[in-house]
Amino acid sequence: METDKHIQIKKASIKDLDTIYTIVNESSKWMKNEYGFTHWEEYYTKDMIKHNLEDKDVYILFVSDTPVGTYSMGYTPPSYYTKEDMSKFTNPTTPSYYGTTLSVLPKYHGNGYAKMIFTCAHIQGGSPVATPIAGGEIQL
Repeated sequence: METDKHIQIKKASIKDLDTIYTIVNESSKWMKNEYGFTHWEEYYTKDMIKHNLEDKDVYILFVSDTPVGTYSMGYTPPSYYTKEDMSKFTNPTTPSYYGTTLSVLPKYHGNGYAKMIFTCAHIQGGSPVATPIAGGEIQL
């Protein structure tokens, strides 16, 4: 893990659209190249990121003033969730605070930043919170 770095998580605004899109797009390319996952490729367009900024709480993780990660939190499950997906949750009808779009720029992988984001999202959401794990989402 990198040391002596100033780390902050800040709430994003519409002015951060390009930054967030870049982080998510680079993460999407990495997932495709490393694992063959293509589920973000068409879903997380710039318009979808804009919608998230308007409809959810979106955050950016900064390391020494450089944006390296992002995540979104909201009370509505992602639109790509099917009834079958929702049935896998422990309590599918219980209101939840959904964590989605957890992304870290690939060149910053291995520094614990995704874990920091995950921890922050879990604290924000309390329990239960739905959060992204390896291309899927689980409820804690």
